[in-house]
Amino acid sequence: MSKTYDFLTFKRQVNYRIEARIGMSVYDLPDVIIFDDYWHDDCRTNEDDFWNAVDGAVEDLLLANGFEEYAF
Repeated sequence: MSKTYDFLTFKRQVNYRIEARIGMSVYDLPDVIIFDDYWHDDCRTNEDDFWNAVDGAVEDLLLANGFEEYAF
């Protein structure tokens, strides 16, 4: 049985990575990215697509909020 992901899990994983890198939640930062832009249908069933979307959202969110040193 293959694992499936959902949009809520995607947002949760982005939040976990943001908290690990800068000690703040995505809810503490201004809304500068649109999470829907990173999520697509392949993320639901393809693990690589899911984690690439998480990584992209995390990097863009950090860069857009001036945390360049934590982005990569």
